[in-house]
Amino acid sequence: MAKPIKTDNIFFGFGGLPIIEVAANGISKSDVLDVSTIFLAQLYIHYCPTGVGAITVGPELQIQSTPFPTGDAGWLPIITPIIFGTTTPNSSAVDGSEPVGSTLVEEATTTGLANGQLIFFKNAALQSSEFSRVQAVSGGASFTIFDGLTNAQTGSTWFNQGEHSAPIVDLGGVKRMRAVVNNNRNATARAIALRVGLVQLAQIA
Repeated sequence: MAKPIKTDNIFFGFGGLPIIEVAANGISKSDVLDVSTIFLAQLYIHYCPTGVGAITVGPELQIQSTPFPTGDAGWLPIITPIIFGTTTPNSSAVDGSEPVGSTLVEEATTTGLANGQLIFFKNAALQSSEFSRVQAVSGGASFTIFDGLTNAQTGSTWFNQGEHSAPIVDLGGVKRMRAVVNNNRNATARAIALRVGLVQLAQIA
């Protein structure tokens, strides 16, 4: 007898990679996910600017779906497109090496950091980059994050002004999904980092 199950997180891969950096004035489409056996899902979206140029129009993320099993017909947004903010981020390279599991980040430049902010550590190896949330700030010395680092951040640059969203999506009439990022909505766009994951809340098993 078929019954609903919950599965592990699935990432919308961009060329097979879960974290993508979209260049200024760039547009990127994720790989297509087959969701033909999934009826309900929760998305986990993390975004952060990785450039400090001033903009007046924020990047747009569309989560698109189609009722067709093949081809490019029928792609439409399944949720209201997400428009990210325009505030110019603060950024700085971490001092030295921050090891795996560390929650204390030594940093002489803490300008703009505040408790609760979502930040992005941009690693030289993009897939070793990660999103974290600031717990406390010791001005001009260090800041603390809620959870230990997943990857060592040696010389990585942090950016603030990160954003997240976790909408629940009805996939009853959907065969496939994809994410489309439009970072070309402003003449002076800046690079951005993005990760989109999906947890299947209901699936035929």
